[in-house]
Amino acid sequence: MILDFGSTETPDMLDADLCVIGSGAAGITIAREFLESGLKVAVLAGGAREQTQPDQDLYHSEIVGLPHAGTHEGRARTFGGTTTLWGGQALPLDTIDFEPRPWIAHSGWPFARAEIEPYYGRAQQVMHLPALDFDTEVWKLFGITPPTYDLERLRPVFSQWSPRPNFASTYRVALEQSQSVTVYLNAHAVHVRSNPSASSVEHVEVRALSGRAGRVRARCYIICGGGIETARLLLASDSVEPHGLGNGNDVVGRYFQDHPAVKFAEMHPRSRQNFQELYDHFYWHGIKLLPKIALAPAAQRQQEVLNAVAIILFDMPLDSGITASKEVLRALRSGRAPSVAQFWNAAKNADEVVRLALRYRLGKRSFSPKRGRIFLEAHCEQEPNPDSRISLCDELDALGMRRARVDWRVTDLHKKTVEALSETIAAEFERLQIGRVEPLDVFAAGSDWRAKITDVNHHIGTTRMHDDPRQGVVDRHCRVHSMDNLYIGSSAVFPTGGYSNPTLTMMALCLRLSDHLKKTL
Repeated sequence: MILDFGSTETPDMLDADLCVIGSGAAGITIAREFLESGLKVAVLAGGAREQTQPDQDLYHSEIVGLPHAGTHEGRARTFGGTTTLWGGQALPLDTIDFEPRPWIAHSGWPFARAEIEPYYGRAQQVMHLPALDFDTEVWKLFGITPPTYDLERLRPVFSQWSPRPNFASTYRVALEQSQSVTVYLNAHAVHVRSNPSASSVEHVEVRALSGRAGRVRARCYIICGGGIETARLLLASDSVEPHGLGNGNDVVGRYFQDHPAVKFAEMHPRSRQNFQELYDHFYWHGIKLLPKIALAPAAQRQQEVLNAVAIILFDMPLDSGITASKEVLRALRSGRAPSVAQFWNAAKNADEVVRLALRYRLGKRSFSPKRGRIFLEAHCEQEPNPDSRISLCDELDALGMRRARVDWRVTDLHKKTVEALSETIAAEFERLQIGRVEPLDVFAAGSDWRAKITDVNHHIGTTRMHDDPRQGVVDRHCRVHSMDNLYIGSSAVFPTGGYSNPTLTMMALCLRLSDHLKKTL
């Protein structure tokens, strides 16, 4: 069922076997596992069916470190969460991402990748993705000979994009029809209330912007917010533990990570046509596949750098027919008259639009222009840094919760990693006669290179996983160390984040957690 907690027709005191706080990718992935379980599951959706500005305003935070646009632009407080915004990109973490690496402080997961390997396939099914490999299999499917990278230096990877990325629309009917799971819209969790010894959760306090207040009492609780909001809720739950629930060792909110991105080089291919054949997007049975170039594990170990990947950016000329056609359509849809220049460029370069349509329809490929610049952009793992953190400021939101303070910090190892990625790709592309890589002046002497990086809306860390409660908030089963019935299903538990989009791994962890809870509830 789906009910509105903001309505007086919904009880304000709720009882359940399992309380899931959050209705994004994590919350809905867990809820799906209990649809016909016979258990009573309450899913608290912080927001309405559609995104509203008052709900979004609850996410407003104080930024005190590096600029972090994703704090405000990369989150949606609504049913379905950020799946209502994203493109649905999926890519698993690498084996090396789980390993302790002496040159990366605070690296290493409590278990190897093999522990969650079986759950990756199940997570792909939830995202309606095929069981494709994430490497050269894609080129082979299209009859393309892969570049012969030295696999000790570079390795090819392909991310997959879900054809149904919005979980709110994809799973709405199943949730509405479930007799076990009830989704409560406009149910904002504002405080996790524990017993006097802070060893067990007694209930969760819930408020709606309409003014209603209530509580949910359950046998087990799972916080399924992102890296920012999960830490914020624990820190705000300070009625028993003065520094926040689960924060006896001052770890909650620390090690906040993203995937720092920076455009680092311009590509000059020997044959633009051949280059585009390799690196334009692919489409296979409606699934978009994006080729990327990853730094091989051997190279990471040899150069003592982070995991990193490069993506190819084809710059679309401003006077291209594709750009002009999009501008004309946007103008017409908004009721404006397109400019003469827009009409002229669209008509003059109409062949580009035709080639785009034919390339997608017949070749199942995206189209990039035959002219314009080509750039390489790095997406990097972030070195875990306890001083990169989420804390609380004094300002209160409309629900009376203290707002988050975001202090995002990137270490010097990021600079070393991007330089290593750039040099390795340049050497390999020259050896294979693919083309010439011209580094940009990102790291020019005396420049503020940190000002040139951007976040990519991937909020990782803040309640990290570790066997030692002094170094982590949750154990290997995602249970908060000091609590017997509180778990976290979120990328917030990642000790390190690799370069991969975190959602697939987060969903795999949530499926693993669901299997664990089915044995205990």
